[in-house]
Amino acid sequence: MAQFLLSFSILIFAISLINFFTIRIPKRDEEVKKAVAVLVPMRNEAENVPEFISALVSQMGVKKLKFIIINDGSTDKTAELLETVIGSDTRFTVIDSPALRTGWLGKVSALQSGYEATTSDYIITLDADVRLEPNAIMRAITQMERLRLDFISPYPRQIAQTFSEKLIQPLLHWSWMATVILRLAEKYPRRSTAVANGQFFVVRSTALEKISGFTSVSNQILDDIELARSLI
Repeated sequence: MAQFLLSFSILIFAISLINFFTIRIPKRDEEVKKAVAVLVPMRNEAENVPEFISALVSQMGVKKLKFIIINDGSTDKTAELLETVIGSDTRFTVIDSPALRTGWLGKVSALQSGYEATTSDYIITLDADVRLEPNAIMRAITQMERLRLDFISPYPRQIAQTFSEKLIQPLLHWSWMATVILRLAEKYPRRSTAVANGQFFVVRSTALEKISGFTSVSNQILDDIELARSLI
């Protein structure tokens, strides 16, 4: 048993080390000329609206960029703040999510509504608690184009402040960093090695169209990982 545990520890350490030295970090700044739509489901996100929208406004390097905010039945001041902060910026569209589709979870249903409202070449799903650097979208799509992939999921830096956050959040990184050799998963994609984070997910609309948008993950709690599996 001790020998097994030692061997297992060495294995996960080796996988982590390989990923540490080979993980891709988008760094290339190239103007994106194709159309990009960012879908953001929001439900009671008033405290995030000002900083989040400000980060979107600052995005650069994408000529045809649209932001579709889906207000998913918010009962706080989310809608009012969106109207105030967005102002006259025509890149933004705010829609109200229709009644929840039968058998669907709320967030995925809202994303489907946003997907049905766009015809862009690339679709990005983003959570309201993410703060993007000004070149984040440009670099993510440039990376995907250079690698000729159908989707990528840039992993945001997790900000941990409380003791419980510092204790738990690193486990999210460790769960894939120590179990999947990312370069192999990229080159030889399999459903069992699919890794994704719905906080920031970039996909070609042609690939998403083949699986009817978010239909395949309509009732999945881990919709990000299941969406990646559906796209493989």
